Amino acid sequence: VGKSQIAAFVSEGRIADVFGPGLYTLSARTLPLLIRTGSGEHDSNFRSHVYFFSTRIQIDQRWGTATPITIYDKELGAVRVRVYGVYSYRISDPRAFFNKVSGTRAVCFGEDVESQLRSTIGGRLAEALSPTETAFPDLAANLTELARRVAERSRPAFAALGIALDSLVIESLSVPEELQKMYTPLTTACMVCA
Repeated sequence: VGKSQIAAFVSEGRIADVFGPGLYTLSARTLPLLIRTGSGEHDSNFRSHVYFFSTRIQIDQRWGTATPITIYDKELGAVRVRVYGVYSYRISDPRAFFNKVSGTRAVCFGEDVESQLRSTIGGRLAEALSPTETAFPDLAANLTELARRVAERSRPAFAALGIALDSLVIESLSVPEELQKMYTPLTTACMVCA
């Protein structure tokens, strides 16, 4: 098992054991310890596979709001904003990832989950913006705090899939043109890391 990998030994569609980086020998003597029937007895006939999961951090994953999010400012009223940025993630729990995402597919690519992850971030962004009492200009000037709140709210949904959200960056917050004229450019970058 390579340095940036985790291997899952799967028997009859269930993970029997997980192996971190290192060299392992599976033999006729060690396999019965990994494989047991539902009654707790050894079964000499079984199907098994080994699945390898990359634990490398997947960096520079783009995300953004598909449609503008409406926030309410005390002075400006309803403001429609779009937010864009990048995030990074990695597989942290191969059991959860296997059970909820990859299953027994021969290959599972990042593209298979990234749409779900982007949607999760967008949904948590809307949640983080809705109860805010911060005035819009202050919000736009403090994207670091907004990124922290979005990351904090997104992490449990990522973890449920066996994935860790390592960082979340808000690169820009864009507003309608009439508001852009009222304020100085609001595009800044910020980052929240685990």
